[in-house]
Amino acid sequence: MKYVGIALVALAAALVTSSYRSRLLARTSLLETFVALALHIRARVTGYLEPPSVWANGYRAEGDEVGELLLRVRRGETPEAAYLAIRDGLSLSAEAKELVGSFLSGLGRDDVGNERKNMDIGVDKLSALLEKERDECAERGRIAAVMALMLSAGGAILII
Repeated sequence: MKYVGIALVALAAALVTSSYRSRLLARTSLLETFVALALHIRARVTGYLEPPSVWANGYRAEGDEVGELLLRVRRGETPEAAYLAIRDGLSLSAEAKELVGSFLSGLGRDDVGNERKNMDIGVDKLSALLEKERDECAERGRIAAVMALMLSAGGAILII
């Protein structure tokens, strides 16, 4: 019976750790998708500014959150309004939400030259944040694995 208890404690710790790590990876993956969208938008702005519905039609998103944003933009909402409508449901960090929001809210507010500069700055900030969050995700995942191992060992000791 002891061995069954030890196995159950280890299984519970492994499941909790796995769930936590998958949430961390989903958060990083969503930020990657927003960086890809920002790069797509920047690539579309060359000699003239396109209406947001045009660049939204030319992008195929992975994931429900970005797909919802693009659907709203295709229907005629501004990128800023579409983002604000879905922002609370996004599994991004507060810093990532702020950067994505500032990138999308700045679209179409300036001439083409300044628009390109602002987009370059926004993409650089988002890319830097993505690298930072990838590192944090890996670190937090390792910490979670160690904590699960310690909890499993502690549970096994208590059972024995």
